[in-house]
Amino acid sequence: MAAAGKGDWARGVRLAAAGEAVWDSLGVQVSVPFWDALLERYIGGARERLGADADSVWAEGRQLPFDTAVELALRSE
Repeated sequence: MAAAGKGDWARGVRLAAAGEAVWDSLGVQVSVPFWDALLERYIGGARERLGADADSVWAEGRQLPFDTAVELALRSE
């Protein structure tokens, strides 16, 4: 959400998708109203800004290996 909030929409969407993939791999589904609202605000907004590319960026994020996602999250830009 931080990356998306700073205007790095693709990075934010990729990381959100990677996070969701981790939860899915663990068989866990997280739904907390305030968290869902933040995701919609930042990740939903980023997806809107990405337009037609949003689904492919999301799919890329879902395929990221965990270590690669961590590196992407820690990268400072």
